[in-house]
This record gives sequence, structure tokens and C-alpha cells, in this order.
Amino acid sequence: MADDATLSIAEVVWVQQMDDKNHIRHAKFDGEQWEQTSTSLYSSDSPLTNPTINTKSNGDRLLIWVEQIKNRTALKQMTGHYLHATSQSNPRKQNGDHIWSVASVLSNFRLENFAPSVVVDAKQRFWVVWASSNSTQSDIFMIRELGNEWSSPVQVNPDNLTPDMRPIVNTDIAGNICVVWSGFDRAILEFTENSAFYSLEGNRLDAASLDHAQALEVHNHKEHSLSSIKDPDFLPSQSRILVHFPQNTLIQSISR
Repeated sequence: MADDATLSIAEVVWVQQMDDKNHIRHAKFDGEQWEQTSTSLYSSDSPLTNPTINTKSNGDRLLIWVEQIKNRTALKQMTGHYLHATSQSNPRKQNGDHIWSVASVLSNFRLENFAPSVVVDAKQRFWVVWASSNSTQSDIFMIRELGNEWSSPVQVNPDNLTPDMRPIVNTDIAGNICVVWSGFDRAILEFTENSAFYSLEGNRLDAASLDHAQALEVHNHKEHSLSSIKDPDFLPSQSRILVHFPQNTLIQSISR
């Protein structure tokens, strides 16, 4: 990890209203206390929700959020890098201790796009999952970083007539991509947890054939968790917040 990232055990981003604008704020936990970045990472007159962030080992960052654009919601993104590792020739703006690109649309291919989650794989590539809907039920979609562009969206959940929502993406012990989401089960009339696994090449894997026992024996990297950090009590209540653990290789984000 980059020097600043190794000092951060956990990070959070959230939306805060100030001065008649909506701001994405950032804070990091150094093992003893939370430190809030003094300036906003992004500001807009439009409603903002569901910000999330992730970090590569070289300090590259990806910030994603949901923004209201006229009569629809879109995923927007900014790429960033820790200040000490960024070339001065890059036209980026400084916010706090990071350098960030200009915001751009990541996905607006459906009427509603929401609840994004980001993970970095073993080859240091970003993967993004989110829920998206038209006028009916929502589905889970995924894209992955391919060089300087993104792959086409792939639907993760099977075709159905029920809502699928609240996805979170992490990696499993063998380095595969693991997507977990909530789907409505008509048989029991409740939401249940569902999961899907993908190889680093983007191929869907049969979960029943995965053997994690051997991989677990050689995985010695310490993973941080919600129980190992001080509660970020400054966050807005009743909001879905993804806590990011920059040093983790498996569970990189957890819903709080």
C-alpha cells in the first residue's frame, strides 16, 4: 500500500448537506481515532447517495456515488491518488490529502442506478457492482476494469420478476470475486442472501465446486473488521454506509 494508505485501517465516505449543497465527505481511522478530511471530495446541487471508495496497492483510488440527474439516477465516479505519489503533470484537483479527477458518469444505462460497491482484485483491477432498475424490479449488475476502460455490464442475478438489491462485492480466499446481494424469495415471501463467484477473467464459477480449504491454509494476511475499529459515531443515522478497509485483501468493504 501507499504510505498514507497503510496508516488508514478503515475509511468512510458519506453525504453531508452544507451551504445549500450536497457534499461527499471523507474520514479515515488510524488505529486510535477517526480523522475527518477538512474539505469535501465532491459537491453538487443535486441529491447524492451511496458513496463508496476503494484503493489499489499503488495508491490509486476510485470514488463512486449515486447522483440525481433530471428524472433518473446515475452512477458517477472520480479517480484519485495519494498526493505524494501523483505526477504534477496530471490535471487533478486537491481535496484534503488526495488528488482527484473531474467527476464523470460511470453508468446511466437504466432509469435508476444505486447501491454501488467496489473491490480490487489480485491483479489490482477495480470491479464495481450495483443495483439497477427500469420501471419494474431491480437487478444486480457488474463491470470490471479492462486497462483504461470498463467492461460491458453483466447481470449477476438470474432473470426473475422479483427485486434484487443491496449488493456488496469482495474477494474470496482463493482470489475470486464474490458478489453477495439480497433477493426476494416468493416461496417464503422474504428477502434472502444470494451469492455469485467470478474468476479474474470474468467467468462465472460454480460455487459448489470451489474448494477454499487449501487456499485458507496459506492466507496469513491480517484482516481488519468492524469489531477492530472505533465506531464512527459522526456518520448520519439511518443511512447505508460502506466501511472500506484499505489493507484488507478479502473483505474490503462492509455495510454498516
